[in-house]
Amino acid sequence: MISFDYIFRGLAGSAIIGTGISYGDLYLFHIMIAIFLFFLLISFKQNSFKIKFEHNSIQYIYFFPLFFLWYSISLIWSPDLSFGLKYLFYIFCGSILSLSIIYFCSDYNNLYK
Repeated sequence: MISFDYIFRGLAGSAIIGTGISYGDLYLFHIMIAIFLFFLLISFKQNSFKIKFEHNSIQYIYFFPLFFLWYSISLIWSPDLSFGLKYLFYIFCGSILSLSIIYFCSDYNNLYK
């Protein structure tokens, strides 16, 4: 089976490449997020739906659900709902990337791979 390390490296690499590999509004990064979330769901199922964060990184994850919730609520007063949903998707992609970096780089051994 494919290791999460390789999927994370692919996700981080596709974020660095940006729009270099894209087809219209579909970027390689979006495809890698879908693959990452698919394997993350499989991992959740295997681990009885529990995520194991290191104690020193647990304080960073509370910000992202609140951040996403606030911007979801802000859709109420958004002048254009389609743009609001588009930017909410961008915030979701950035949050997934940030949370994956926090999760996979919480250990010094993983940080220098």
